[in-house]
Amino acid sequence: MYSSSGRPPNLPVIAVHLCACNYLQDLGYIARGWAEDYWYYVSNTHALLGVFLCDPLHPLDFIERFLLEVTCLGFTLAMTAAHNNGFEKEDVPFYIRPLLDEFDHSKKELHLHNTPPSVSLLLMVTIPVILIRKVLYYILACPCTTAWRHRQRPSVKIATYSLNTLGKLTTLFVSIFGLTFFVLGFTASADLNKHFPLEFAYSQGSAWILSLVIPVLLNFNPCYHTQGFQICGVVVAGNWGDERGRILHAIEKTGEAENTGGKKDAYGSMDPHIKGYFSRNKKPRCGDDVFQTWNAPV
Repeated sequence: MYSSSGRPPNLPVIAVHLCACNYLQDLGYIARGWAEDYWYYVSNTHALLGVFLCDPLHPLDFIERFLLEVTCLGFTLAMTAAHNNGFEKEDVPFYIRPLLDEFDHSKKELHLHNTPPSVSLLLMVTIPVILIRKVLYYILACPCTTAWRHRQRPSVKIATYSLNTLGKLTTLFVSIFGLTFFVLGFTASADLNKHFPLEFAYSQGSAWILSLVIPVLLNFNPCYHTQGFQICGVVVAGNWGDERGRILHAIEKTGEAENTGGKKDAYGSMDPHIKGYFSRNKKPRCGDDVFQTWNAPV
């Protein structure tokens, strides 16, 4: 549970979480190490937790993570207002109008006018917010700069400077859009009905909750005796067991080769967030006996 700086991220916040997870691990309901890995993953990727509890080596700094979250909040606010028909198109900036037109068109195509607000908000606001945040995260956390920084050739330095400048401009562009959405949603909310605050809270709260649930389905397999949900022999979701098995194999394979560059190559195909932890820790947090039932590749 310790970050790369050697100190716990926030013990008061996770004390109850650890007690509950340890109890479930003792009963055999979850594999040892699953809770710690899951917490580390969501504390680096979750929309809200990632702002305050992430590892110091997170690819985004605090300002970028904060701007990313403000942008998503602004988008949720504006789209919830649009869901309530709270915008007059002549009052909206020209670069936002195509998005609102597409929003109205999609709402009509999906026949959501007569559906319960909880369903239409989930489909038209919450899920798009999650997808947009994921796309923005990968844009801002583009690994190009970290790949180039390890070299010293002049041409590489120029490329690094260009990529860093592009990253800063991208952050500025994202923040401008986020501020625009935030102002639009805030101004429109004054003219909407009394249910708007509840609808906004529902949309944003659903996004935060789904951000906790989706990693369990996509990255952390609840069926610990398998290597994930497979289709035609290919793991399509819940590949935590498979990742941990490959990590154990990488640890065994590299041995004492930390200074030779072998560790970097061995971890090259890992999930970047899981890789981030294990590349700084020689030993996995759960024993080898846990992996024997997973038939992990060796």
